[in-house]
Amino acid sequence: MTRRQFIDCLNKEHKAFNCSFGSLIVGGIGLVLFGFGKGLFWGFGASTVGFLVGGWISKQWFLGSLQRKIYWHLPFADIWLDSNIPSSSNRREL
Repeated sequence: MTRRQFIDCLNKEHKAFNCSFGSLIVGGIGLVLFGFGKGLFWGFGASTVGFLVGGWISKQWFLGSLQRKIYWHLPFADIWLDSNIPSSSNRREL
């Protein structure tokens, strides 16, 4: 059996301005929420923290660990995701 080879552009994380989309989105949300609520100084601090947290979440999503956890630990996954998925007790059989 041969190994699958994927095209490089399909395996790369989506980025804009060399930053992942998740980090830009969460950083922007932090800037807007805290910038309007507390002031510009707090907004920049919150956007920095949001940028780092969003980058971590985006990386975990891209690597598949968050997708796996959602798939196996989401209640009623057969309703939300797909009716043909096995129950979480059968995950070692895959």
